[in-house]
Amino acid sequence: MKILVFVLIVITNIEGEKVKEEFGAWRNVKECVYFARSIALQNRLPEQKHYPEKLKTVLFSVPLTAYCSPKYVDSETTEVY
Repeated sequence: MKILVFVLIVITNIEGEKVKEEFGAWRNVKECVYFARSIALQNRLPEQKHYPEKLKTVLFSVPLTAYCSPKYVDSETTEVY
């Protein structure tokens, strides 16, 4: 049976070449977004975690993008978190 899930998409930029990979499948978009944000914001100062995005200081450039995308998968063959 096909079900709608949210898949974590990570795009890395290695030597100018973009590589797109899918990781995990979540029923709840909020759980997927938690992991996407954790990956995307890993270079921020920990004491600034409650600051608005525009006030956070970037420590180093992270050559990746992470987001969640809806996708239909077969619930029989896919592990859903």
